[in-house]
Amino acid sequence: MLAVIAAVIVVLVLVATSEDDDGTVSDSTASASPTFQPGTGSPHTAPPTATLSGDLIELAVPEAGGVVALTPGNYRTARFQPEAHFAVPEGWSANRDSQRFLHLFRGGDPDNNCLCLISPDGIVDEDGTFEPLPFGGTVDGMIQWLTGNPLLSTSNPSSLQVGDLDGRQLTVDLADGDEAVEYLAAGDVRFAVAPGERQHLTVLAYRQTVLIIAQRSPAEEYSGYFGFTEQIVGGITFAN
Repeated sequence: MLAVIAAVIVVLVLVATSEDDDGTVSDSTASASPTFQPGTGSPHTAPPTATLSGDLIELAVPEAGGVVALTPGNYRTARFQPEAHFAVPEGWSANRDSQRFLHLFRGGDPDNNCLCLISPDGIVDEDGTFEPLPFGGTVDGMIQWLTGNPLLSTSNPSSLQVGDLDGRQLTVDLADGDEAVEYLAAGDVRFAVAPGERQHLTVLAYRQTVLIIAQRSPAEEYSGYFGFTEQIVGGITFAN
């Protein structure tokens, strides 16, 4: 009887492990950690993109702000222009929907793990002063300004499409220091990057200006969180 039990255990162990091509042994019963490739626009094992179907729900964020938990569904912005349409999976909330700035977040902290839509009307100079968009509202001009800002540390930009809009993407970190740096202006919002934070910016060409999709999280959580924001980003469209 003991011999039979031992044989069964051996068989179970052999089923649970396998030898890879390089000779290493992997445990097939373990949950594989998702590996995302921020900047490619298509993380390898990200959850599937939430897709639009059915009626659109208008975001019901109070004009003065306030956290609103979002039930999974298809949404359109009430105030952000151009009107954005997107599908939201479980676990997301919103706390800002203004003409130039939309703020969504996952989890309980609106300052971490965020997804923002930005229609910038200016930049914030190194000395903290506002300037109208200095590059004619072009994607290349915005990218050139971002990569040339000495207060920011950026990755090499790459091209992509979101819906039918062409654009470029890059990551943004704080170059140095222990204070947040404001660098984009959108109405009464000054968008900043904070110490220990990483942002992924998608700069899109829309008519005669640019739109920016900003995915932001603590740097150590960035790779994992990126897959969740991509669920929404992959299905965003803008009304004509």
